[in-house]
Amino acid sequence: EGYEEVERQVGACKGSQFQVIESLMCKLAEDTDSKGYIVELTMSGERGFISYRFTNVQDFKISRLSQIIGFDVDDIQDRQLEAAKYEIYDYEDDAVQFYAEDAEITSYRPLPRSSASEDT
Repeated sequence: EGYEEVERQVGACKGSQFQVIESLMCKLAEDTDSKGYIVELTMSGERGFISYRFTNVQDFKISRLSQIIGFDVDDIQDRQLEAAKYEIYDYEDDAVQFYAEDAEITSYRPLPRSSASEDT
């Protein structure tokens, strides 16, 4: 959900385009459709701001909150881990890593285009 709009605006959603963690919230799921923990993550970078929502989060690890060089969401369904379809991680420094049953992009807000004037 949300990938079509992101791909339309920024091409394939690459975590390396969003390097700064703006907010990170981990909470216990309160509704009956979700299990375990929910992580809501907003990042910013060269293309704007992107927000993700991960549900049924497992093995949540964080070593620091700061700029990260590369962030990825991998489909790991072929590993057949119980209730883990995605691995989310900082592939450069291992600053953030966890597994989730579901992942979605909840919002994307591009940065305004530069209004640099052309003096030619």
